[in-house]
Amino acid sequence: MDYKGYSLGVKGFIDEVRTRFETTKINNIEVQYFRDSQYADGEPSVTFPQFKGVRHDETELSYY
Repeated sequence: MDYKGYSLGVKGFIDEVRTRFETTKINNIEVQYFRDSQYADGEPSVTFPQFKGVRHDETELSYY
């Protein structure tokens, strides 16, 4: 998933679901997380990302 211009992985998907998202180009997923953080190299990340669902009503990215 794209997070502020950086690629970010979200754990908890079984391989079948991950493959389906990648092949159908679903990129408007909603993820809940505890807080913003960063990797040791300074790239942004989030703490405890959790998949919430696919957003069908939004056309713009939102970070909250």
